[in-house]
This record gives sequence, structure tokens and C-alpha cells, in this order.
Amino acid sequence: ADEAYEQVRDTLDELRTMEQNGLEEDVQSFASQAGSRAGFSTYVHSTGQPGTLSHRQNRQVMYILREILNNVEKHADAQNVDIHLLWRENEFRLIVRDDGKGFSLEKLPRDDAYGLAIMKERSRAIIAQLVINSAPGSGTEITLILPLSLSTFAEPKSQ
Repeated sequence: ADEAYEQVRDTLDELRTMEQNGLEEDVQSFASQAGSRAGFSTYVHSTGQPGTLSHRQNRQVMYILREILNNVEKHADAQNVDIHLLWRENEFRLIVRDDGKGFSLEKLPRDDAYGLAIMKERSRAIIAQLVINSAPGSGTEITLILPLSLSTFAEPKSQ
């Protein structure tokens, strides 16, 4: 019971912190921690004028990123992971590429597909599309495509 309490408390603390920071800062922090723990290098890039995601969208994006990086740690044997945040006028894309061993979606054991199923459910919950490209020996690229309305973009800061 004490262990479960600690896990719930840590999760709530993490959610509160995520809502106080910007998405790029959250991604950078989480990727750095995951890379340090698992022994791969992470590179975070952002392109375009950052918009503002809803708290729900932000949480789901971070949960999906967490699952991607957990899979890289457990299965990919990667040395490098590139994370790209691409902001466009009408969409946000999270693109994660690793240089690991890759896999075949068709030959993926059922037990290993559970994380992918959860990521797909989370993406559907925010009306986003999840695209997975991988092949044995070629690494993996996962792209989350989240349509945005123009009203979600923050006004440019005046200088």
C-alpha cells in the first residue's frame, strides 16, 4: 500500500510539473532523464512557432513520448534518439527516431504490442494519428500528428 501511495503521489507531482512548464521544456527534461537512465543520447529539436496545447493534449503527448522512450530502452538497443517538435499552422507533430535495431510490425509478438496499442489509444483520445515506421536493422520512427485549430496558437511575444 505504501509503494502504491508513493507511485500515485509521484505521478500527481509529475502531472502538476508538466502543466507548469512548456511542452518543449517537458520533452527535453524527460528525454534527458530517459537517455541518462538507459544509456542513449537524446536530441530535442523544435521547428515553427510553438502553439499551446490543452492540458489534456499536453499530458497525452507526454504519456506517448514516455511509452516510446520506454520501448527504446527495453527493445531498441539504440545509441541515439532524435525528438522533433514540429509546429505548423494547423498541426503539431511529435517525431521520434532512434537508430536501434528496429522491428517488423507484422512479426511483433503480442506481448510486445501492448505499448503500441496504448499509444494508439492515447492518440485517438486527442484526435491525433500515430504513424509507426520500422524495419529490422533500420531503427524506428514514430510520428504523432495532432491537428490544431488556429485558436490554439499563442500570440507572438512583442519585443
